[in-house]
Amino acid sequence: ASERSPTADGAPEPVKAAAPPSWLTAPVAAAAAATGLPAALLAAVIQVESQGNPLAVSPTGAKGIMQLEPATAVLVGVRDIFDPKENAVGGARYLRTWLVAYGGNGCVPDPSACPRALELALAAYNAGPGTVKRYGGVPPYAETQIYVQEVTALYARYRSE
Repeated sequence: ASERSPTADGAPEPVKAAAPPSWLTAPVAAAAAATGLPAALLAAVIQVESQGNPLAVSPTGAKGIMQLEPATAVLVGVRDIFDPKENAVGGARYLRTWLVAYGGNGCVPDPSACPRALELALAAYNAGPGTVKRYGGVPPYAETQIYVQEVTALYARYRSE
């Protein structure tokens, strides 16, 4: 959940596709090392979630660079939700859980090889796994559909840089 302002149709404004701040390199690398997920994917999630703001708090209470809900942070072992490294590692653990659930362990090192699993994992990260299950895929929420598109596009861009 991000802090972006809604557009006329209620969907959040698209994220500016800037490169992540250089100070995020260490937290992203730590999260990638801890989970096996590509740094480019984690950087894309961070950019869309918080634009790299470690103190970001959404209207729903999600916090930090990967916008973890407090209960999710506890579930993935995060003690200091505003610590960029802890938040990145926790968010990566949570995302990895859904990537494996939807596509298996083979999707972890290269989620681009599993586009459907990646789409579902991102939707679960944004809207919750129960919502993805209820709709049998990406829910018909503009915010979640835009989120999945933005993260996927940024991931492709960061992979190619």
